[in-house]
Amino acid sequence: MVIFKGPFAKIIDYEDYKDSFLISCPVCKWQGKAKKGDKEYYSDLFDISCPKCFQMILIVSYPIVKKADIGKAIAFATEVHKGQTRKGKSTPYITHPKAVGQILASVTKDEEIIEAGILHDTIEDCQPYGSITKETIEWKFGPRVARMVNDVTEQDKSLHWSERKQQALEHIVEMDNGSLLVKSADVLHNLKDQIADYRKEGDAMFAKFNAGKADQLKRYEKLITAISKKWPQNPLLDRLAVNLDEIKRLWV
Repeated sequence: MVIFKGPFAKIIDYEDYKDSFLISCPVCKWQGKAKKGDKEYYSDLFDISCPKCFQMILIVSYPIVKKADIGKAIAFATEVHKGQTRKGKSTPYITHPKAVGQILASVTKDEEIIEAGILHDTIEDCQPYGSITKETIEWKFGPRVARMVNDVTEQDKSLHWSERKQQALEHIVEMDNGSLLVKSADVLHNLKDQIADYRKEGDAMFAKFNAGKADQLKRYEKLITAISKKWPQNPLLDRLAVNLDEIKRLWV
């Protein structure tokens, strides 16, 4: 899509640019295709000049990639979850996204995935609900992080618990490996938390949840099976299996 045509050059979106484009010089009428040596790269655009008269022919504009900033993600998540606690406990909510980030850091060096893990609940559990959106995350942290966060976000919290969890389960087949890794780390930390809580409180623990022991166990089994089927090489699968087995041992 040409977004501007001036007297000497066209400005096009990066996504629409192809090296195979036939281009023509408006001055000397040369026609041809771009090749190495015809491009000058800048932080957010590159120019293509005529190889005969050096007239600029195209200005190709693309978005500046936001550099991953884990400290910024922690600060943002801390502010969003300020005053919130883990369900039924006095533990500050931010301990959960931080733990998810630490789990991710143990299996990947991709800082955008780690960022997404730290931010994974900022849309779903912001207060007031709706104040943080996918667009907010995209503006602050870039489109890839926003997509991963949105992938692991329940899209309609007005639905019953079982409907929300079923939608989340069905969405797993549409996720890429980055989103699956974030989801896996989230599930893993929740499993660890529930194991620790059950050892302290026993069945009384379930009074603070929207679903009982049987429904939660069934959900974990389906979730981990779906994650495993979608990405058998997932580096967190072994840890998920170990903790699921421990939950079964305690709950059944």
